[in-house]
Amino acid sequence: MGTNILLEFPNQGSKEDFENTNSDLIGYLKTNLRNYDIKIKITVIETYKPKVIYTNEEKYKHFLELNPTIELFRQTFELDL
Repeated sequence: MGTNILLEFPNQGSKEDFENTNSDLIGYLKTNLRNYDIKIKITVIETYKPKVIYTNEEKYKHFLELNPTIELFRQTFELDL
């Protein structure tokens, strides 16, 4: 019975990099696991889109989400955005 290894990559470039170098990995796994039916199946998930923060207000809101006590710091030292 074969074994499928499922991998997910965030973009096509990462997938291609892995495909170019995975022959050594597959050989190693097949030999050491004594399973010569191992197959690697790769899918690309490109849902990750980093949010770009431009303005100081957007940056402040982002940091406020990460650490809500930053508002207390801003009020204590009477800081503007």
